[in-house]
Amino acid sequence: MNLDKLKVGGKYTVLFTNDFLGCSTFQITLERAHVDKWAQYSDAVYLEFRRKRKRRSERMVFAGEHKKFAVFNGHIDIPTDPFMAEEDSGVAGVTVRKSRYSSFDKRYFTDAIDVATNHMKQYPVVAKL
Repeated sequence: MNLDKLKVGGKYTVLFTNDFLGCSTFQITLERAHVDKWAQYSDAVYLEFRRKRKRRSERMVFAGEHKKFAVFNGHIDIPTDPFMAEEDSGVAGVTVRKSRYSSFDKRYFTDAIDVATNHMKQYPVVAKL
C-alpha cells in the first residue's frame, strides 16, 4: 500500500471498521504513517497521530481482511449513525430506534464511504476497502 500521499502534520479524517464491523471516524493530525509486519500480516498499515483536541499521540494498526479504512483530507464530519430515523412507540417517554442492518454487516462501512464520495464530494486519499 502506498502511503506517500499522506503528509506529516496534515489534517485528516479516518473512517474505519470497528471490532463489531460497524464504522467509526475521528479527525487526526498525522505524525507518521508506514507499512510494516504485524503478527501474521506482512502489510499492516501503522498510523501514528494526535486526535483533534488531544495532546497525546496514539497509534492504530490496520491489518487483516476485516480492518478496512479510508483517510480523507481535512477534518470532515462523515455520518456513521447505524440507526434509522426515530420511531415513536406510543408509550410516553419511550423512543424506539431500529438499526438499518444486523450486527457485523459490511454495508455500514460502504454506506459511509458512499455518503462521503457521492453526497459530500470527498474522496479518500488512502483506502483499504
